[in-house]
Amino acid sequence: MTYMRYLRLFLFLGLLAGLTLFSKAQLCACMDRQKVGQQAPGNWLPAPCAVRMLSLGFDRLLADLFWLGFVQYSGDQEVIFQGKFPLGYQYTNLITQIDPHFIKPYWFGCFTIGYWQKRPDLADQILQRGIAENPTNWTLPFMAGVNQYLFAHNDRQAAAYYRQAARLPEAPDYLERHATILEADIPARVKEIRTWRSLYLSTSDPNVKASAREKLVQLWSRVYKEAPTEQIRRHAVQELQGLGVEVTAPPAPTTPAPTSSAPASSSISPPPAADVPERPSGSMQ
Repeated sequence: MTYMRYLRLFLFLGLLAGLTLFSKAQLCACMDRQKVGQQAPGNWLPAPCAVRMLSLGFDRLLADLFWLGFVQYSGDQEVIFQGKFPLGYQYTNLITQIDPHFIKPYWFGCFTIGYWQKRPDLADQILQRGIAENPTNWTLPFMAGVNQYLFAHNDRQAAAYYRQAARLPEAPDYLERHATILEADIPARVKEIRTWRSLYLSTSDPNVKASAREKLVQLWSRVYKEAPTEQIRRHAVQELQGLGVEVTAPPAPTTPAPTSSAPASSSISPPPAADVPERPSGSMQ
């Protein structure tokens, strides 16, 4: 028994060394092609079924190693500068098929596929597979809802995913409210801000959080510039300051001096309430 165990470990280490060297060489070649403007190869990562067959039971360890390769690839400055991540789907599909219970690749990978690669349909396929493999994890249908709303622009399907997530253990209360908002006839920018905000507050991935913050800054900056009332403008200032952007609220307009033909009013009525998303009191709204 001990002999077979050591033989199995020896074979696995040999396989691991071969896969590591192969993946490293192919990754460097792919990055070099991107840097000189050439098209990356269509599919150089190993097939998930082949990796599982040769893993000798070390599926989770191999998934971790390919995840580290994905992180290295995503952190390459040239890839970030180009902003396309062409290997995002291949990495995410491989890792989640080797270890379908590894949750983090679903989040980062599907955000990369939907946002950067503009393929929310492929992201949805992977997320549906993840939901089937992890039926009690509320974060996967939540991410599927984010993918449908922000990248596939399907409000109804996004709301359905949110309601699915809301029924699962430990799901936050705000999911039902978000589903209702997505189904309501309210301005699209309000929906978009709330969706990006929920993603920004709920994710622990630094790359996803940075992208969500960037979108929130863009959206609130537009609100600040286009606000029809002073109250909405000042709310946008508060939100931008909460995101670390220093904006000085413009001074309130002064009331012109009364003329002899029009007596001065004794008081000034406040502006009407603005139809903007509420600033949540909790950590995630």
